Amino acid sequence: MSHNRNSDEALDKNLAVYSDAQRPCDKNGVPIYPLDVLKIYHFTGVNRKKRYIYKQVDREENGFLVINHLCDGSRSGFRVKMEGQKLQRYEVVQGYKGLPPGGHSFEDRERAE
Repeated sequence: MSHNRNSDEALDKNLAVYSDAQRPCDKNGVPIYPLDVLKIYHFTGVNRKKRYIYKQVDREENGFLVINHLCDGSRSGFRVKMEGQKLQRYEVVQGYKGLPPGGHSFEDRERAE
């Protein structure tokens, strides 16, 4: 996914609406932003092997994070309400360095308690 200045400005404008207190966090307390890649627990299979699915946060819209399938370009994902909750089955595994605006990669984001 390539980014230009206009798309970055649109993201910055959209992100300004939501505070970090409203933003959901992954199981490690990492705040979740658009363009993050999430590893989500799916089920435990045979031999107790845990299975995961990978999704990407597409955008923020009307108080929700819109999460879609990774790399297939479809819009058939799901939404997570932005209520400052900790999502125990979610883990940010890759993040866009420009988010939060002026921010750092997801490894350097301030953790929630």
